[in-house]
Amino acid sequence: MSDDERVWAMSPMTFATSGLSSTLRCCVYSLGIIIILAMYGLLQERIMSSQYDLELFTMALFLVFCNRLCAAIFAAVMIRNDFQRKVPLWKYLVIAVSNVASTTCQYQSLRFVSFTVLLLGKNFKLLPSMLFAKATSRRSYQSTDWAVATCANLGVLQFLVTGPFGSVNRGYCGLGLFLISLFLVLDGARSTLQEKLLAQHHASKYSNMLAVNLSSTAVAFCCLSALGEIPDIFSFCRRHYELPLDAALLGLAAAGAQACILSKLAEFGTSSLSATMNLRQVVSITLSYMVFGHSITTHQLMGLMMVFAPLFMKTVWSLRVGDDEKKTLLSKDEAGMP
Repeated sequence: MSDDERVWAMSPMTFATSGLSSTLRCCVYSLGIIIILAMYGLLQERIMSSQYDLELFTMALFLVFCNRLCAAIFAAVMIRNDFQRKVPLWKYLVIAVSNVASTTCQYQSLRFVSFTVLLLGKNFKLLPSMLFAKATSRRSYQSTDWAVATCANLGVLQFLVTGPFGSVNRGYCGLGLFLISLFLVLDGARSTLQEKLLAQHHASKYSNMLAVNLSSTAVAFCCLSALGEIPDIFSFCRRHYELPLDAALLGLAAAGAQACILSKLAEFGTSSLSATMNLRQVVSITLSYMVFGHSITTHQLMGLMMVFAPLFMKTVWSLRVGDDEKKTLLSKDEAGMP
């Protein structure tokens, strides 16, 4: 990360906490990430799986539109007057279509499976991603990386086959798993394309973020218009005033988490961020079960332990040996928009 990018990545959270000690700042960023992303997860599940006066909200594209609009505003604040247009518009549109499609699948999946399954799906893709990177880029991994990824996959499988994991439409869990799989594939493609754009055109991180999110906002709005969902959304909002508030909070939570994540990444590195993100998943899963009353079996708990215990051990080891630049088990998206 260049000096200019590091300074911008630290804004605004780092500048707001500049008078605090390094340890206290680390705690502030970590608590911010955990609390805000926990709220982000609860809001997703609340909007897509809970009823508003006995009526379900099913138009996930509206949530994508709100989320990307807030992300674009955040990026505009970060770059201020330093926007760099170095990438052809059509390339941004390709990424935007993948972005909108993946996020729509993510939100729609919560109609059929619990938020826990969505989080576990992101861990399940570790091993396939490593195999793909090794096959295509000849990237090498340590034996501990393979062991951790394998344990995570086995833990996810045990969770799925040893207890219930459905949401509102419990009879369609297979459809929920399909949507999560589609989300992971599309999101992986989006992440890879975005990395290539940054490498090929040398666009700044926040210029790229602004362009991608503005394009995604436009694509989401066009899709809503083409599907004729805009009148239905206004009608739903008139009947249930809680929805626009929940949607606005969802977008603000994503932008707030972005500020904390980028600040912690710039100041404390990837290993510290990875530890926080792992803890955040545990907190989010616990709150999901507490708030929405999902049932869980002993074998499912053991599966969750198989997923997160090796991840925590790997992260602690990385912190102890100072292996901060290796990002073998840190998702490409952890420093991006939630």
